[in-house]
Amino acid sequence: MSWLKNAVSKVGEKAEALKQSERFQRLQEKTSVVVASTVEKVKQAREKIGRPATAVEFEAQLESRAKATRTLAGLAEMHKSWTESIVASGNKEGPRVNELGFKEMFLQSRALECTL
Repeated sequence: MSWLKNAVSKVGEKAEALKQSERFQRLQEKTSVVVASTVEKVKQAREKIGRPATAVEFEAQLESRAKATRTLAGLAEMHKSWTESIVASGNKEGPRVNELGFKEMFLQSRALECTL
């Protein structure tokens, strides 16, 4: 078993040497820059389309809008826009893996309850 400990020790030493290498450091820095840039681009894209970052934020927006609307005409318009959004989200084609559409987020929220 000492040969196994010796082999594991050598692998650990090589890993440390690799981590300390200049090439690895540059690669790590470039990766960090790319990740930060991608995160920023995603935030900008979400702001551009006006969609919140998470389903929870979206549900909160729906509920606050529902609570703030007090007139019958406002409620009717809001329900109409919700219906249009549900229909539009149902018409999208293609696979939607792990992506909630308007309908799913709307049904999870309490927005409709707030308007009744």
